[in-house]
Amino acid sequence: MLKAADLISLTRIPLAIIAAFFVLTDNKYLALLAIALAALSDVADGYVARRAGTSKFGQQLDGAVDKVFTITVAIAFLISQKISNLELLAIFSREITVLPLAFIVPREKMKSRFLGKATSSLQFAFLITRLAGYSAKWLVATVFILGICSSIDYYKHYFK
Repeated sequence: MLKAADLISLTRIPLAIIAAFFVLTDNKYLALLAIALAALSDVADGYVARRAGTSKFGQQLDGAVDKVFTITVAIAFLISQKISNLELLAIFSREITVLPLAFIVPREKMKSRFLGKATSSLQFAFLITRLAGYSAKWLVATVFILGICSSIDYYKHYFK
């Protein structure tokens, strides 16, 4: 049975589609609203999970939904030429480097980590900043570095 935090997490899937649509149709205000709502849902599901409890499924769901949202929206940004290929690679730095863990670490043991959440937050911030029309080279560099640090943290945690 899905818990309240799981339902909140799941809202990011339709929000990803909505945000991508508005990015692709160059409706930056509605895209910004959808991205901001997704960011709020990411905070809210964590808050609810800490208060009401979560399941192993919920922990996995949150991470998976974060990745679906980020990948969907970032690709829409790339297609609409709002970010470059290099910026897309920087955004995906954590996802690319952590992917092998999905094949090594049992799913029920994979949990969100602080640096992973921080990386997700900065990914949201970068996308919002680019949507507003700012270059934010320093922010994409920070997302890249934090993504790599997050990956190192995951590997160190699971291979103590």
